[in-house]
Amino acid sequence: MTASPYKIYKIVPMIVVMGTIFFLSSKPGDEIHLPAFAYSDLVAHMIAYAALGATVCFAWKDDFKQSQPFKAVAYTIVVCLLYGISDEFHQYFVPSRFVSILDVCADTFGGVLASVTWLFVQRSREIAQVS
Repeated sequence: MTASPYKIYKIVPMIVVMGTIFFLSSKPGDEIHLPAFAYSDLVAHMIAYAALGATVCFAWKDDFKQSQPFKAVAYTIVVCLLYGISDEFHQYFVPSRFVSILDVCADTFGGVLASVTWLFVQRSREIAQVS
C-alpha cells in the first residue's frame, strides 16, 4: 500500500468551521438569539461540533483513515474536546457569556456523533464492496 500525498485543501473546511465557532463565541450573550426551547444552547453546541467533527474526519489522510479508522475517530473526538475547552476559555472573556462544562460535553458529543457516523458509513461501504 502506497502512502497517498496529503491534499492541503482538505483542512480548509475544518478551518472554516473552527473560525465560525470562534466568531460566534466572540459575540456577547445578549447578541445571540437561539430558538426558545429547553437546552437549545446545548443543541447548538452539538450541531456546531458535529460539523467540526465531520470536517476533522475529512481532513485526516485517506490512508490513515483506512488503515486505522478507530484511531482517526479517537483523534477526532480529542480535537473536538480540546477545541470545546478552548472555546469555553475564550467565552470566559466575552461579556454576558459563561463557562459551562455542559457545553463542553455537548461539544464532545457532537464530535462523537459525527465521527461514529463516519465510521459506520465507512464500514457499511466496506461491507457493500465485499458483497
